[in-house]
Amino acid sequence: MEKESRNIITIDIGGTNIRIGLIDSNGKIEKITRLKKPHIGEISELILSTIKTFFSKEELKNAELIAVASAGKVDNEKGTLKSSSIGKGVLPLGKDLKEEFSKDVILINDANAAAYGEFSKYRDRTNNLVYITISTGIGGGAVVDGRLLGAEINATEIGHIIVKEEDYHILCNCGFENHWEAFASGKGIPKFFKEWAKKKGINQGKSYTSAEDIFQAAKKGGSLEKRFLEKIGEYNGRGLSTIMALYMPDIVVIGGSVVHHNQKEILEPMIKNTEKHYKLPEIIITESGDDVCIIGAAMYAFDNLREKKYAK
Repeated sequence: MEKESRNIITIDIGGTNIRIGLIDSNGKIEKITRLKKPHIGEISELILSTIKTFFSKEELKNAELIAVASAGKVDNEKGTLKSSSIGKGVLPLGKDLKEEFSKDVILINDANAAAYGEFSKYRDRTNNLVYITISTGIGGGAVVDGRLLGAEINATEIGHIIVKEEDYHILCNCGFENHWEAFASGKGIPKFFKEWAKKKGINQGKSYTSAEDIFQAAKKGGSLEKRFLEKIGEYNGRGLSTIMALYMPDIVVIGGSVVHHNQKEILEPMIKNTEKHYKLPEIIITESGDDVCIIGAAMYAFDNLREKKYAK
């Protein structure tokens, strides 16, 4: 007799989009839909209505619980999310989901969800893994001795590692200066390019509004852009070196749109500027792409079913 599959309804609230899917206990996405994220006041309503229409009655009935991944701080006691990506307020999504569907809900920070999902793939090879995402911002999560650090708040705020050397004053989204994210994230790269070129006296009238434009110019042979990306590589190397000093992972998994679109330009200088200081871990590009958080949230939820760390 074939064993009945176990499934969890999983939600990932990203910076731009919301993903809602049905994921099995092996991390396989059975079905998924992607939605444009609305204003904070409409997020809960959109998610609730989508769950009702996207899943069949049988799928809703058989789902063991609901897992939610979101940037920022999650509070399973109160069933709330708080993040700059969903506005200044607090979103009681866990509470709303529990009341609407009469199912337990587990909330997890999205970067930690991604770290846990990647760890679930490689747990037979290591108990120590770090996940890094370089996208609009820089974030990540760490599993040390088989345990996820800071399962609710993102205790491994790696994007806010200080990487300053030269006399730059680049403001991070958090309000402080010279964090890794301020220099090397998708949002930070064009701002840093402007300051870097100005300080070097080599602007040549060039200005960029997106990181991808800089990468494309470098790929086409732009010498100025190539020099700039070497500097980005130094900062990425400092960030990874700090992670090595803090956690000494055996495996580092890297994801995020900036990396996926520019693997060679990101990884080669990052590795070169890290191996000067530390023995390199195994470095892997996630195979889950943009679904890394939604898969990770499901795997974390499955592994924590017995502990019942649910939103109230």
